[in-house]
Parts: sequence; C-alpha cells; structure tokens
Amino acid sequence: MNLRDQILAVPDLPAEHISVPEWPGVEVFQRRLSHDEAAAFVDFVNSDGVTESSLMLELVQKTVCDADGNLAFAPEDMPAVAKKSNAAIKRLFENAKRMNRVGPEAEKEIEGN
Repeated sequence: MNLRDQILAVPDLPAEHISVPEWPGVEVFQRRLSHDEAAAFVDFVNSDGVTESSLMLELVQKTVCDADGNLAFAPEDMPAVAKKSNAAIKRLFENAKRMNRVGPEAEKEIEGN
C-alpha cells in the first residue's frame, strides 16, 4: 500500500469517553473534528452575532457522539440542549477544545512546538 492509501485508510477521528457527572448513567463520547468540520467551525466563530453560548453549543453539537462516532445531536436539537446543565455543557466544550486543539490555549501550544 502506498503512502497516500495508508494515510487515507487511518481512522484518525476516534471517539473518546468523557465523564459527565451531571448526566448519571449516560455514556457520553466526543470525537475529533475532520479538517472540513474544523474549518466550518472557524467560519462560524468568525461570523457576526456569535455569542459565548452559541459558540459552546456549536462545538458540543459537532463533537458529542456515541461510541461509534455517530453524532448525538442535530443542529435543530441545540435549543433543547441549551436548557441542560451549564456545568455539563462547559465540561463538554472544554473537552472538545482540548481534543480538537482549538482556542487560545491550543494556539499557544502550537506556536510553542
């Protein structure tokens, strides 16, 4: 197998289990964003009218998944998700930032390498 085929065959968007104590008994996973998804997220971040809440919910929607990596929420689910625990949403948002190396902390880490 040539290098191109090897790279394209690597499953590099793993789902990672995350503990969400606010949702006892629920198995929650988050996955990494593909490059296309990350670029769309950056476009969203740079668009007009983005609030802290919409930013958090956008990243949570794009990363919360089942163990197989299937997204749990569609965009139209987010008004209902917004009514869930702020602590849970912040926990998921911070984990998604860490996993996907987005945000000011990640930019500093990347610059340091």
